[in-house]
Amino acid sequence: MVLGAIVPASFGALVGLFLITSEPAYLVGSVLGIGGGYFAGLEHHGAADGAARGFIGGFLFGLFILTVRELTGEEEKALIPEPAAGLLVITVVFGMGLGALGGHMRARHARKHEPHVPEAPAET
Repeated sequence: MVLGAIVPASFGALVGLFLITSEPAYLVGSVLGIGGGYFAGLEHHGAADGAARGFIGGFLFGLFILTVRELTGEEEKALIPEPAAGLLVITVVFGMGLGALGGHMRARHARKHEPHVPEAPAET
């Protein structure tokens, strides 16, 4: 729960503060946050599970960036898509893609080094 929800939401809130205070900090935080999708994906066996984790993390990350922006009412120091909901689409897409890549890489590593470990089937 902490890694899957609280970390991306909290980091999104921090990056939301960067959005209204510092463009360079916002850009670095955004790259680190979206890149976190890959590392979150490494906690899962398979691309589908990693993508699901990336969807949740990317959604919370982007949602909290926008929430802080709206709550403060301050003007952005960095450019974001117009309408602002486009930012949410970007964080979800990158989160899912990088989460899937991380899950795939973990499953591939497990198959390579532990041939008896199959990739987990995707949950429906």
